[in-house]
Amino acid sequence: MLTSPDRPAQPAPSAEQSAIGPGRPRSNRSRVGRVRGGRRRYQPHHYLLMVMGWPVVAASTALLYLRWQEVDRVYLIAAVALTPFLAGALLPASVIAWFSRSTLLRLATAAVVAVYLYTVAPLDAVIDCGPELSERAITIMTANVQVEGGDPVGIADQVSALNPDVLFLQESSRGFLEVLGRQPELEPWAYRSNQEPGASAGVTVWSKWPMSDMRFATLDMERSLEATVALPDGNIGVVAVHTISPTDRRGVGRWNEQLTALARHRFDRPTIMAGDFNATEDHAPFRNLLNQGWTDSHDDKGCGLDQTWPTTTMPFPVMRLDHILVSDDFDVLSNEIVKIEGSDHLAVVARVEPID
Repeated sequence: MLTSPDRPAQPAPSAEQSAIGPGRPRSNRSRVGRVRGGRRRYQPHHYLLMVMGWPVVAASTALLYLRWQEVDRVYLIAAVALTPFLAGALLPASVIAWFSRSTLLRLATAAVVAVYLYTVAPLDAVIDCGPELSERAITIMTANVQVEGGDPVGIADQVSALNPDVLFLQESSRGFLEVLGRQPELEPWAYRSNQEPGASAGVTVWSKWPMSDMRFATLDMERSLEATVALPDGNIGVVAVHTISPTDRRGVGRWNEQLTALARHRFDRPTIMAGDFNATEDHAPFRNLLNQGWTDSHDDKGCGLDQTWPTTTMPFPVMRLDHILVSDDFDVLSNEIVKIEGSDHLAVVARVEPID
C-alpha cells in the first residue's frame, strides 16, 4: 500500500465495517423505530396517542357488550340506543391506533370495529335499498303526531299525498282526531278505529278498506289495537302499538313486559304491526320480538340510519323508535321516513306485497 509521508497509514477495514459501507458508522439500532433486541422505541407522542386510543376502545367494547344484554337502567337503555353512532368514535380511534405504533392497540381497535360492523351495519345497509314496484303493493304509514303538537291540517295534506292503505297514529288526542276527520281530502279513509265504542284516542288506525274485529288495550298494553282489514287480495291483521317510554324504573319494567308480551303473542294470519315501540334494534327486548318471525321494513329497504326521534330538540334524530313490522307473509318493497308537521317524530312509510 502506498502512503503519503505526511499522513499515517489507515488500518484496513474489518469485514463488519465493509458490510456497513464506507464512511458510515454503525448504528446502535437495528432499524428505525426499534432498539437493539427488536423492542419498539416509542416517542412521547406515541404514548399520548395510546392514552387517547385505549379509553375509546374500552368504552366502545363496553357499549357493544351492553347491546347484547337486557339492561334495566334508564341511562343504559338510552346509551345502548346510540350504538350506531359509535362509528363517529371508532373512525378517529382507528387513525390514532395506526399512528400510535402499538400493535396491541391496533389489534384491539380492529377487533372492536369488526364487531361493530357485524352487529350494526347490516341493520343500516345502503345496498339494495331502492324501492321495488308492484301492482299489488300495500302502503302502510305510521306516525306519532305528538299530543297537542301535531298539525292536523298539514298532516291531512301529507296523508293524502302519500296515500297509505292503512294509517297508524299514536298520541292522537280526541281534539286532533276531530279536526283531522273533518278534512275533506281524507274521506277515502272511511274506516276509523276512533269511531268505535271503547276506542282509545292514543292509538288510532284509519283504513281505506273495510276494518272489523277491533279489540282495544290487548297484548298487555293499554295503548294497543288489533283489527282485521279486508284488502282486495284477502284479509290481514293489523296491530297498532305504542309502548311505554322507559324513562324511570317503573317505566323500564313495563316497557320490558310489553315488548315481551308482543314477542309471546302468536298471530294466525298475515299481520302488520306498526307504531312507536320506544325501542331500537339495539335493545335486546325488541330484537327478541323480531326473532319471533317479524321483519322490520327498514331492515329490508331502509337506506342508512333512518332515525325517527327527536326532530325538535336536537339537530338531527338519534333513535329509530318508530317501526313497521311484517310477518313472513309479506315482501317489503320500499321504506322511507317522512317529516310530520308539528311532531317530534318522523313518520315511517313502507310498501309491502303479500306473498302468494
